[in-house]
Amino acid sequence: MITSRHARRTLLLLAAAALAANSASSGGAPPTAPAIKPGDGAREGKVAVRQLPPPADRWALVAGIGKYGAKSNLSELHGDLDATSFATTLEEHAGFRNDHIVLLAGQDTRNCRPLLPGEIKAGAAASQPRARPLAGGRGLTSSPCEPTRQHLVNELRQITSKMTQDGLFVFFFSGHGQRMAGESVLFPSDVVYRPALDDAARELDLKHQGLSGRDFADVMNTDHARQVFIFLDACRGQLTTERAAPESNASAEFSKGFDLKNFGVAVDASMTFYSSGQGSASYEDGEGRSYFTSELTQAFDGRRDAYGPRNVLTLAGLVKSVKDNVESRVELDKGVPQKPEFHYDGLVPEQLVLAGREVPSGSHPDLLSGSAVLMTPDATRVYVANSRGVLNVFDTATGQPQQIIDLRPGTPGRMVMAVRRNRIYVTDPASRTVVVIDAASQRVLWRLPTGVYPEDLALTPDETKLYVANQQPAPVGSISVFDLGESDKLRTSITGVNCPEGLAMAPDGALMYVESQCGFADDPLFVVDTRVDRVDHSFSGFAVGTTALGMLPNGEKLYIGTGEPERTRVLITATGDVKALGRPGDPKAYARYFAATPDGKYVLGVGGSRYLLVINAITDEVVRVKDLGSPGAGIVIGTAPGTTRAVCYVWLPEENRLFFTALDGILSADTEH
Repeated sequence: MITSRHARRTLLLLAAAALAANSASSGGAPPTAPAIKPGDGAREGKVAVRQLPPPADRWALVAGIGKYGAKSNLSELHGDLDATSFATTLEEHAGFRNDHIVLLAGQDTRNCRPLLPGEIKAGAAASQPRARPLAGGRGLTSSPCEPTRQHLVNELRQITSKMTQDGLFVFFFSGHGQRMAGESVLFPSDVVYRPALDDAARELDLKHQGLSGRDFADVMNTDHARQVFIFLDACRGQLTTERAAPESNASAEFSKGFDLKNFGVAVDASMTFYSSGQGSASYEDGEGRSYFTSELTQAFDGRRDAYGPRNVLTLAGLVKSVKDNVESRVELDKGVPQKPEFHYDGLVPEQLVLAGREVPSGSHPDLLSGSAVLMTPDATRVYVANSRGVLNVFDTATGQPQQIIDLRPGTPGRMVMAVRRNRIYVTDPASRTVVVIDAASQRVLWRLPTGVYPEDLALTPDETKLYVANQQPAPVGSISVFDLGESDKLRTSITGVNCPEGLAMAPDGALMYVESQCGFADDPLFVVDTRVDRVDHSFSGFAVGTTALGMLPNGEKLYIGTGEPERTRVLITATGDVKALGRPGDPKAYARYFAATPDGKYVLGVGGSRYLLVINAITDEVVRVKDLGSPGAGIVIGTAPGTTRAVCYVWLPEENRLFFTALDGILSADTEH
């Protein structure tokens, strides 16, 4: 019996182990996956787990096998690709630090970590010891990142020894597995099949070469890993290379073989998520990717409707999304069933947040469209892109400067924030890059090369794509499209947009609006279909000049500051109708930068003059103005910390000052100026 010094250790078995196998179906009843409903998490007097530890206490071992040795008699998979994708998902969406993830997928990366965007594989490989041929067969080497049994066991021990007593451990294995000599076993890349042995001896031999549930439990029996997540993605078609081999269906015994409580490891909570239930196999799609792992990563990165109304991904949301989409996709593509199976104990799935963070009800599209002033969703900080080469970070509770992020000799322009990634993207026209900043540590992660003079940027709501408006060279600027799904890399460029400047993303992410120059007196407003990244249509006659766009939270209206004549125009997005505010040349009817109140009833504008404009978004009339003393260069609206009061922040560059005021006084009366 394996015991633990701590009677209450939290174990969230979330191992994303893409194993194929478990062939021998046994006659017992399949394990029951409890329904996900309130109260089911706490059993036997345990304290139900409702949250994960902080990022500093999260660790992961992610292993995947694409090719076994020739002497293994095991069929090839694409587990290395699945493992790489899952490791990236943990880093980008689940709050795992890169140096807390060990990736064993046969790759050449520094210290077997996931490759950072822009990191060169050749340089990383140079730091690795020389690979040696494995005994398992042709073309297989024992590089430090090869998922051999020894490497798996060594990394399991090393990681758990580094963890604190409150640590979270995630184990992911993508490869073959099966019941052997009465135990559930994962087959590492160096396993060898010995045909000369009889059946009983061969099973025992394979069990000893593999990583069994008992082996895993022995390593986990420490005082460090209080939470452990395990997913088992298994049984992909034929287990062996023999043509007549049957499909590898899951057995009831295999699907309990990595539940640590079965080995006497004392835990508060446990969870296993199997890719298929008893009697069915797991499958790969036409590109050789596991349906199960694919749906896991898509649920995390927002490509599935798994995030709830609070903009967070709960365990319940993840399970439902993966189950529904795997079952429907496999049935449609293969005409056979694949039903993922979920077990848990001692946690509350509908409350346990795996990714994302709650965005307060006062949020609006300013986080998706570029602005020189940006407020974090928790309303604690305001970032200002200062043309003097730095980002000023203000504490909203005091209104005082909190920190400076130095980007010199660059010149920061506009910003967006990816909330689930906790990253801020900043244009830097001087260096022709977008600066990527970790909002938690306030440090620069890397820079993304762009075109000439990146003016503005926009982010899709699912945070998978970033658009950057390259205003030059005239008259043929472009929009760079970066893929943020697995790494920050250039996907494509959109041309035919003259000299693009301001960008505005529709709340649903289907369309993006692009204001332009270089069209002489015409300067169209282009509309890009983000599904195909092409210009869909345009509206002529805006002559916008250097300005930004303002979108209502419901996407119904778009506010544009035009340059000739200087007037604020309003585009009704559903109909394409355009109307103008005030009289031509009236400084109290012209703004260049906009922000909407959380309820969408008002739009505030600055930058056309020294005035702050308050626009009634229903009537599109300027109902109030406030003299700021100098022109604003950016504006944001958010809620005051700990309250529901809306506060407006305006950057005044001529005074090098952040102006802020509560809006209840400004909005108390609709009085014309």
